[in-house]
Amino acid sequence: MRVSGRFLATVAVAGLSMYPHSQARGGIIQDGGFETASFATYSPGPIGDGWNVTEGTITILNNSELEGTSHGGSQFVDLDPYASVNGLSQTIGTTAGDTYQITFWLSDDTGGNSFQASFGATTLVNETTPDLGLGTYTELVYDTTASGVSTALLFTGQYLHRGSSVGTVIDDVSVTDIGATPEPATCGMIGAALSLLGLWSLRRNR
Repeated sequence: MRVSGRFLATVAVAGLSMYPHSQARGGIIQDGGFETASFATYSPGPIGDGWNVTEGTITILNNSELEGTSHGGSQFVDLDPYASVNGLSQTIGTTAGDTYQITFWLSDDTGGNSFQASFGATTLVNETTPDLGLGTYTELVYDTTASGVSTALLFTGQYLHRGSSVGTVIDDVSVTDIGATPEPATCGMIGAALSLLGLWSLRRNR
């Protein structure tokens, strides 16, 4: 798994990916901006836009509330409206062996809340949230390989830091298939071919 954006404890860490971010704006996730779902609080089950509450309670918030603002559009997801463990998931069709880039924007007004994200069996992040301030987002980008024909993207949050007004929220989720991961044997063949090409060029120059 290649990570090009993550956080540890309360510190946001930015990195680089070998894939340009312009490639990661595809749309195999339904309603990645949470604009289709109704402004409401949801118990376990589908919320009507491709997402499913897996446990606890999830709230779709909008900019008319006093609990922060969206990153884009007018709505976003509160992952921890209550102190229970709360989960939100969407299962997408994938190609085994292909690399997928998962991008989302995360905010927490005071930090210190539990947050996890996973793609299938791969844990993308499992940390406490950083103190970003109300309505301030950080972009997280992860590259990982799918192992089956369908994969669940799961976000889990739990409200731990007393005194914060809203806690952990996410917005603008994107998943993009950026191609097959080369097999080691293929990489070796490519390397050998490049070596032969270099040797041929050297002899030709001489």
